[in-house]
Amino acid sequence: MRIKTILMLRRCQISATKAQLSINPEQTPTFRSGIVEGLILFFVICCFVSLSAYRLDLPALHEDEAFRIVPALQILQDRVFLPDTYSFKIGNKIFPVMLTPFSGALNSYLLVPVIYSFGLTVKIIRLSQIFLAAIGIFLTYILCKKIINKKVALITVILLAINPFFAASATLTFA
Repeated sequence: MRIKTILMLRRCQISATKAQLSINPEQTPTFRSGIVEGLILFFVICCFVSLSAYRLDLPALHEDEAFRIVPALQILQDRVFLPDTYSFKIGNKIFPVMLTPFSGALNSYLLVPVIYSFGLTVKIIRLSQIFLAAIGIFLTYILCKKIINKKVALITVILLAINPFFAASATLTFA
């Protein structure tokens, strides 16, 4: 009887030691799937950027793109010539809110640091729009992952990244 008790205690000690040394099987696949998931998302965003940036200089500068650039340049030069109904005044500076009754000024504000840092070229303006669209793809993934699941989120961003209309609308700025 004593031998059985000793053997039983040794088995419990050995199994307890194995349990302490073993890796939790639930954590390992989650960590690996997170890395794979991140790599797939990174690959999808890189594919989108490369597809969108192909022949970036074509077509020539569009009227709506120039329409967004002018207020950004005026903000850089501290000259904003917009009606009072579409802007607000802080001190002596005027900040546009709406460029037209249907078009906001957020895109112009986002272009200010880009123009200041890299200069004013068609390629730089369009690359900044592609960068914003890539952030949009990432945010779409996060939203779909929280609302639905990872698989649907990955399928959604893949379809969004290879959609030619999304790539065209991300590259060219329309009012």
